[in-house]
Amino acid sequence: MMDPYPSSQASTQGFRETQEIPEVPLDLAEIDAAWGRLFSVRDSLSSYNLTNETYSFGRGNVDHRFDSRQFNEQFLSAISKTHFRISRERKSATEVFVVLEDLSCNGTFVNQQLVGRGKKKILQSNDEIALAHSTRKGNV
Repeated sequence: MMDPYPSSQASTQGFRETQEIPEVPLDLAEIDAAWGRLFSVRDSLSSYNLTNETYSFGRGNVDHRFDSRQFNEQFLSAISKTHFRISRERKSATEVFVVLEDLSCNGTFVNQQLVGRGKKKILQSNDEIALAHSTRKGNV
């Protein structure tokens, strides 16, 4: 069937039937051992399998360090050396919570709500974590 509205401009980009998906090495043992996973919402950040009880994030001596490969220098200076911590806390043998603790001066946000320095927030599936500004999302 002929297109009733043909384009009046030549195509400027080539057309491919499918996109190639890059090979990403998976550590299946780590995935099986994980109690949680942080997915990156930025190309420059990694996703993390959470297998230990506690993880710290920031630009200093932490488990997951942010640097100039992930954020520009101006924004990086707003990230604390230890910005936040995520831990798995057991209330009982059957009740487990995933908790984010804000350790920063400039704030950690969960779903655009400030947690507050020294305060904790129980995380739910698909919560969005932002650093120093409610729209600077990093992970879910």
